[in-house]
Amino acid sequence: MMFLMSITTSENLHGIVFWIMGSLDEPNKMLIQITLYSALAGLLISYLFARPLNALLLGQEKAAYLGINSKTTIRLLFLTASLLTGICVSVAGVIGFVGLVIPHLIRLVAGSDYRFLLIGSFLGGGLFLVLSDIVARTIISPNELPIGVITGIAGGILFIIVLNQSRNKKRHGI
Repeated sequence: MMFLMSITTSENLHGIVFWIMGSLDEPNKMLIQITLYSALAGLLISYLFARPLNALLLGQEKAAYLGINSKTTIRLLFLTASLLTGICVSVAGVIGFVGLVIPHLIRLVAGSDYRFLLIGSFLGGGLFLVLSDIVARTIISPNELPIGVITGIAGGILFIIVLNQSRNKKRHGI
């Protein structure tokens, strides 16, 4: 990245910095459509594996007793997640904490059943991004903060809160 930034023109430098920090300001409708359809396909593929994922919560050995081919399931879902991550990052840049914090918050609300967790994380992550984008566009208006700054701050705070709650539960034996 440093090499690309050092050889680019000063006009392109601002765009590169915004991409590094994440931005939902993509003018190319075709890229937006590709990302949307890829995300929906990824959700569908993941949802097809909701039962095997629920079985894997018991561990790979017990899931195998239930007829789940855990290696194949893990490989296919890893491939799906990697492709989706690559597509999203190539369009929106690096936007941190969404995939780390939102599924944990949804799990606290909806439980561990992947039939609900996958859809809840999909919708919750989207909602979190939209709200973060609104804050990023209005907090220092007429200028715009990169969305990664907002998600980093909010995600860091939420992560610390969730971490403290889980530590408190362990201390009190809950």
